[in-house]
Amino acid sequence: MKNIRYKKNGITLWCIYLTVFILPLDFTIAGGVTTVRLMGSAAIVSWLFHILATRKVIIRFNRVILCAVLFITWGVASVLWSRATSFQHFTVWELITLYLFFIGIYLVIINSITTIVVFRRFALSFLLGGVLAATIAIFRSFQGSAFLLQRAVALSDQNANFFGANMAVGFIVSLYFFLTTKRLSLRLMIVAASSLLLLALMLSGSRMAWLSIAAALAISAMIAKPVSWRRMIPSVILTALLCVVGFYVISFTKFIPTDMIHNVRQRATFEYAIENQMGLRMGIWQVGWEMAKHNPFFGVGLRNFPVAIEQYRSLLREDLIIWSPWPHSIYLSVLGELGIVGLLLLLLILGFSFWYALRCQDTVHRFLALAIVIFLSVAGLVAELQIFAWFWLMLALSYVTVVTHK
Repeated sequence: MKNIRYKKNGITLWCIYLTVFILPLDFTIAGGVTTVRLMGSAAIVSWLFHILATRKVIIRFNRVILCAVLFITWGVASVLWSRATSFQHFTVWELITLYLFFIGIYLVIINSITTIVVFRRFALSFLLGGVLAATIAIFRSFQGSAFLLQRAVALSDQNANFFGANMAVGFIVSLYFFLTTKRLSLRLMIVAASSLLLLALMLSGSRMAWLSIAAALAISAMIAKPVSWRRMIPSVILTALLCVVGFYVISFTKFIPTDMIHNVRQRATFEYAIENQMGLRMGIWQVGWEMAKHNPFFGVGLRNFPVAIEQYRSLLREDLIIWSPWPHSIYLSVLGELGIVGLLLLLLILGFSFWYALRCQDTVHRFLALAIVIFLSVAGLVAELQIFAWFWLMLALSYVTVVTHK
């Protein structure tokens, strides 16, 4: 990897900052043009114009980009053997442009975020966007919206699981700023911000985000050891106690609807997860596994899961398996749609990201980079992430954490 030395492009950086700032607010499961894609596309165009203007530019590539290009190429090629050329949520052209955007924004970020100052602004932009989204979600919860009695989100068309994921990664970023900030006043502001993020994460009802952040923090802390164990263990115990006490204090106030508190408590139980969610997902995963067994090398084609699910449901007990356009697992999704080759490329993308994070010499920044990659890897067990810009932006955040802190 070569360091880039060229004149800073302020327009590109501001577009990047705005992209990650609005990411927690803009993230929905809807297709088409969103604000994140508009701002991200503006960053790509600005960066390309900057390259043409400066001419003498060294562009940084890494192994993640190489694997991503191969992954997307294999996915586009899978259209040749796909069962359909028009899908439930995307057309072929939309998928191609979407994945090109993913590679483009990742490439722009790792080539633009090259100094510690710029990195901190980049991370702070995402953190501020997360805090704003958390504040809106909590405020809407106070209003007792019927939709939010089930799960808290900042916007009515957001997906609660991915909203929870944004809150979780935002909390991880807030830990980074807390560990790297010495001024007491700033630390108190960070504690307030992280408290909002934790409350919004709790109210989101997303077990995916809850389990993923627990695994990410535990594993990355054991590997990176950002602080000594003597300081870490009391902090973990104190944080856990504050969360438990805070939740029960909130339970007895009138600020948040009683139905929502009951809903969060119910979702946190193992019995509820087994009866209401795992049974449904197990059926969908069983269908995905049947697709993979019958199409081990090529898969059924990019985004053909919604098309092929009908056929494989009929091979099993169709009455016990609901129809779903999503496999609810990044690994099973790629294995079923793109076969073993696609899954191998995806694992290489995550593996190289993890390897880059391990190479970071500073313990705090290694902790941040590892926590993000681990969170994505664990969340991917029960969610399909690779078709969203959020996944690639978080991988870029993890990578620039490393290269700006060597």
